[in-house]
Formats: sequence, structure tokens, C-alpha cells
Amino acid sequence: MCGISGYLRFSSTAPVPDLKSISKQMEKRGPDCEGYFVESEYFNDEFFSGDWSSPKVKSKLPPLPSRIEALDIALVHRRLAIIDTSDASHQPMISDCGRYVICFNGEIYNYRELREDLQNEGESFLTTGDTEVLLKLYSKLKEKSLSLLNGDFAFSIWDKFERSLFIARDRVGIKPVFFTKNRDYFLFGSDIKTIISSGIYNPEVNINRLYDSFFFGITPRPETAFKNVFALEAGTWMKVNMDGAVQRERYWDIPHGRKFSTLTYSEAVEKLKSKIYDAVNLRMRADVEVGSFMSGGVDSTTVTGVAAKFNPNIKAFTLGHPRGSTLDEVSQARLAAERFGVEHIVEDVSPQHYLDNIEKITEGYEEPFYSVSPNYIISEIVKNNNVKVVLNGLGGDELFGGYRYYQDYRIWKNFRLLGRVVNLLMPILPDRVSKKVNILKAKNGSQYHTAYFSKHREAEVQKLFGLNDKPGNSIEEKIEKSYTAGKEFRPGFDVLMYLDLKNYVGNHHVERTDQFTMMNSVEGRFPLLDHNLIEFAATLPDDFKVKKGVGKRILKDAAKGLIPDDCLYMKKKGFSFPLEKWMRNEFRESVERYLFNLKNRGVFSPSVVDQWYKEFLDKRRSHIDIWHLVSTEMWFCLFIDKGFLKVSNDNSISH
Repeated sequence: MCGISGYLRFSSTAPVPDLKSISKQMEKRGPDCEGYFVESEYFNDEFFSGDWSSPKVKSKLPPLPSRIEALDIALVHRRLAIIDTSDASHQPMISDCGRYVICFNGEIYNYRELREDLQNEGESFLTTGDTEVLLKLYSKLKEKSLSLLNGDFAFSIWDKFERSLFIARDRVGIKPVFFTKNRDYFLFGSDIKTIISSGIYNPEVNINRLYDSFFFGITPRPETAFKNVFALEAGTWMKVNMDGAVQRERYWDIPHGRKFSTLTYSEAVEKLKSKIYDAVNLRMRADVEVGSFMSGGVDSTTVTGVAAKFNPNIKAFTLGHPRGSTLDEVSQARLAAERFGVEHIVEDVSPQHYLDNIEKITEGYEEPFYSVSPNYIISEIVKNNNVKVVLNGLGGDELFGGYRYYQDYRIWKNFRLLGRVVNLLMPILPDRVSKKVNILKAKNGSQYHTAYFSKHREAEVQKLFGLNDKPGNSIEEKIEKSYTAGKEFRPGFDVLMYLDLKNYVGNHHVERTDQFTMMNSVEGRFPLLDHNLIEFAATLPDDFKVKKGVGKRILKDAAKGLIPDDCLYMKKKGFSFPLEKWMRNEFRESVERYLFNLKNRGVFSPSVVDQWYKEFLDKRRSHIDIWHLVSTEMWFCLFIDKGFLKVSNDNSISH
């Protein structure tokens, strides 16, 4: 798990990025070592060390020059050493034939099996790590190698003969890649901060995509709230040539439209157990200590329980809340830790500690967001306990129908025609009622998911942005066009699981976890998002997942006997903070200050901002609406004000 960045120059007038600033920005992602590969008219091709390189690397490679003119291609790598922690696996790494140079972030969990296959074909290895395995595999199979990988990865490979840069991202999008491109250059990085730190991209607001973010908490990918900054989509590779031509292809998509499994329910439970054990076992592979997040709920507790089977010495980490809090799961987590016999580390949440770190956390989000993530705080705890790798239970709700809207889906199918009847009443209905009507109006499963998942009605967001005319397409139509149009789905949960993994997990969940773990030099791993497990879950009948109002039925039955019943049947609480309480107390002064400044941006209607806040104080509006506004102002301060803001005077928004 590392930080990667790269640059291609298409024009002789293209600006030269600040490679040292790029590396510095990625320091937390890779505190163990630093490396560069450079081509320019001054250097045919050369590898350099940096200030944070290990002593052994510094003894072998010259230091990066303080200034390089006319840079043609550059790769920057920051290493968090997890597998083969020796300097033998230093990056950027060059292939045996001298043609390919790799910059790799992430892990290939099945690297041992792939290595053995390559050895049987006559290959020899200088390292014991997965980077060399990936490089040799790509040298043989190019993009076809991606189908053989089980891992969380983002990597770039420079082809010195073809003069092209190949970039790929794992199937679910656990490891991020962002890029910006114009006619002069192409620049990519593990996060948006890295692109900004280059000194050649000035951050600007994409007002259309900022608008979209108010429905989901983040701009639907591949776009971002930054103008001309995009995310490489999950399960996708791209190739950029030195003439600026781009080739892009999806090599894997979230499974949909597949035939139902012919397994009986009891057979499916046993197969699910086997796949979870396999997925966890693979993610225990590391040459450093592996820990686990354990909230006390079904997903993370199951992952921790299985991990303890392979390593009884694993450390489990739990965030505590004040006694009596509806979010507190410590008692359940303690029961599980006692059963597993693992070391259990519990630390209480402090609102002041979160407030003290609010700027860092805003930097981690990189875009406006409607909530506050515990991932930064718990990752900090993991780091302070000298653990470099941590397992995460994300994926159980999405694969096995854990959310309320799975249970409500059948109700929607039976009553959706009522939405047409009361459509004329929408303007006068209270927000909560009108949102339900909006769900009833959905024309298909895709629009149902979007209407249920989105935070606001379209009319509300239009007023917030001071718009008089409705954009061309509704947000439901936009998501359908972007993600599900032209795809065949089975009746039932098929489309819900697809969009959960595409527009919820892939667009913000895994990205947020990656940002906050890596800000603490910790690698996050997600066993329940193993692609083999996802493909299996996609074949399960709906009643294997939800029956008689019970969600995650098959996962709970698979976990029976492994985790305590208190964890198995506990009411869903979620992994979050008591944000509303904080906003009315410890955070109130800060909230009001940020809202005051936001009203002067010329982006939102000041009267609507005031109205929303008054409704929040009167307990007539959700706190997440207000926090989204607060986080937007913090984002402006940290990301836009440091560069420059360009928003059209009429705030015109199009879809």
C-alpha cells in the first residue's frame, strides 16, 4: 500500500510539475521509502532517490536534482512496506528486459500462487514481494493479466519502447486513481491533493458536479467536484500515449443479470462460509502485523472472528461512545473479543479531538461530504498501536441486503402507482412525505435506489443553488444513464446490489476509508469485497438475503456459532459519530461561523442557507443537510481558496 503519481508531457511548452512536492504530499501514504523515475532531454531514463529514501536506496541511486527542465515522463512512488519489506522491492521497479517501469499501490493477495505459476514457466525472482510478480505478469500478458489478480490495487506501467503509460484500478475501486489531462500534459495521483501539490493544476470548482454531490454526499464518479479532475473508474484500465491519445476499457463490472444459484439454502450457507474464510485468509498475508476494525456488528465481528482463526494474536479495535448512546457497541464487541481470545483495544470518542483534527479530516474527504467519518480517528488509534494493516467489515450490507430499502423494495413495487396520483401535491407536501412520494414515482429499480439513497429532492437543491429552471435531467435519470442504462437486471435486488457497490461503496465508502487509513500510514483491507464473494452473492435468490423482514439472513446464518448472539441480532447502529448532538453543543460556534462565510461565496442562496439552519435548530431538518453545507465551506477554504475560484456568474447548471 503506497502512494503513486506520474506525469506525461505532450507539448514542449507544458509546465514541469514539482516532483518533490508531489512526493511530500504522499508522505503519509508511504513513509518507508521514496523513489523516482524520470525521462527528459537531460536524462535518457534514470532512477533517483529522495530525502525520504532508505539509506540503502540512497547509496545505490543518485538524489533527485533540485530542478529538471523539459520533463517528458516522471513516476513518483512513496512506499508503505507491507509485503517484502526489504529494499529489494523498492519502486519504481524496472522489468528484467528493461522495457517496463512500474509504480504500484496496493496488494495482490494471490501473488504466491501467481509466482509459483510463473516459476513453473521458467521465471526467476529477486524479491519475495508482489510487485515483481505483477511486473512479470504484465510483461507477459499486458492487460489480460488483470483478470488473474485478486487484490486491491492501482498501478502504472511505463512502456519505454511503445512510449505509453498504462494505468489500472482494482475491480471494486478500493485503491483510488485521479487524473487531469489537457493538450499539453497528463498528470495522475493517488489522491486529488497530490495533483494539486504538483503546482501545475489550479483547483477550480465544477459547479455542476458540486450540485450533484448534494444528492449523494459525493459527486458520482468518474467526475469530481473539481473542474477537469476525474477518477479512473473501478475495474478499468487506461493507456495514454505520448501524442495524447487515450484508450480506456472496463475489464470487470459488478455482476448483474446472472442466473440464480441452484444451491439449496443450507448449501449456500456453507459455501458462503468457505468463501469468507478464503477471502479473510488471503488478506492476512503480510510481513507486518495485521489488526481488525470491530464495531460489534455482524460484518466486522464476523471478519475479526475468522481472522482470529488464522491468527489468535490479532488486535481488534473498537471506538467507544458515552454510556447509553444509541451508537455504542462496545459491550457486544467485548463479548466477541472474549470469545475470540483476541487483544481488544477500545478508545472513547472525544468531540474535541475530532474538532481539533477537523482540517485534517476535511483534507481527507477532498470533497464536500454530508457526514463525519470515524475512520480517521480509529485509523489514528491503529497507528498508535504500531499496526500497519487493518481488516474492515465493509460489504455485508451491500451484498446481502442489510439496508432498509431492500426490505421496502417489495412495498414500492406494490404501491408505486400511488406516486402518480399524489404527484400534483408535491409542492405542498412536507419534505419527508414528498421524499417518499419521490420514491413511489420511480419508474424502475434503478430510479428507486437513487430516490431512496439521495439526500434531497431535486426542488430543494435547485432552491439552494438559486436556480429558477430545472436542469435537463433529474438526478434519477442521470444516474440511470451513467450506470444502469443498457444493462439487463433480474427482477428484485439485482439492480440494488449493483448500485450499492457502484454508487455507494465504490464512489465514496472505500475511497474515504483509503484516504483516512493512509493519512495514518495504515493499509485497509476488505475481505467481504473480494470479487469472488461478490460474484457468488450476485447469484443468490432474494429470499436468501431478506426474508420476513430480516436482512442479511444468509450472512447471519453463516456467522452463527462463530460470533455471539448479541452481535448477531443487535439492532443496526452504523459506524458513525453523534454528530447532531455535537453540532448543537461543542460544534455550534464553528458551524455558525462556517455557514456565515459560505453565504458570501455567491454559490448558494443565503436565504435558503438561513432557512435550512433555522429548520435544523427547530428540529425540522436533518443535521446532515447542515453539515454538508459546513463541509462545503471547509472544502472551499482548504482546496479552492488556496488556488482560485471560477464559478460562472449565473451559476448555470446542466446535466
